[in-house]
Amino acid sequence: MMRTAAAAVLLALAGASRAPAQAPGAAVRLRPHPEFLVQASWLASRLGSPRVVVLHVGHSDEKYRAGHIPGARNVPYDTLITDDNRMKTPADTEALFKAAGIRPGDTVVSYCHIGQQATVMYVAAKRLGYKALLYDGSWDEWSRKPELPAEKGTKP
Repeated sequence: MMRTAAAAVLLALAGASRAPAQAPGAAVRLRPHPEFLVQASWLASRLGSPRVVVLHVGHSDEKYRAGHIPGARNVPYDTLITDDNRMKTPADTEALFKAAGIRPGDTVVSYCHIGQQATVMYVAAKRLGYKALLYDGSWDEWSRKPELPAEKGTKP
């Protein structure tokens, strides 16, 4: 189930990227790709897994310190983009991943407050060849479920 516009765009791009070229003005047929998305239960069952890296993607360290999914590493959204709002080069993004402790073969699960910035991380991870997933319920959903654990502070 898609909850955010970001997830809808992500799924549309995935479907459109595999479609043959269309004539201008032609209708585009999109297919959902739920395999890109994870649910809270899936994520909760994999917290602490050594090859699943959970990334909190937001605008500031402040929101991360206020609360995040346990073990999530903080990678601010603005570290993924240039000053003119383009994605950084693959080499720059790979250096960012290395600094965050992400290794080849890891599964990268991104989330943010409502799913928008996390979508950029999803695309960055896919571009580098990682298995990338999006928790589109993000912190908005996670923080409303009292049965799910949460952490505060700066250390994952």
